[in-house]
Amino acid sequence: MEAEPLRNLSDINLMHRVLTKWGNVREAECFIIGCNFALRVGDLLKTTVEQSKFDSLTVIGNEQKTGKFE
Repeated sequence: MEAEPLRNLSDINLMHRVLTKWGNVREAECFIIGCNFALRVGDLLKTTVEQSKFDSLTVIGNEQKTGKFE
């Protein structure tokens, strides 16, 4: 079995609805944030609430897999 990315908006919306319906609101919101900022799961899980404040510049740090600075 091979994993494929979600390539269209309807699939992304379906995934968000399914996660929300199952009661996983936190995971649903993390999924949307990850899609909007193109973050890998490992990088997304390392972010803190303080980094998500809209009144300051958000710096995530080095990407886990590539080592690029975000």
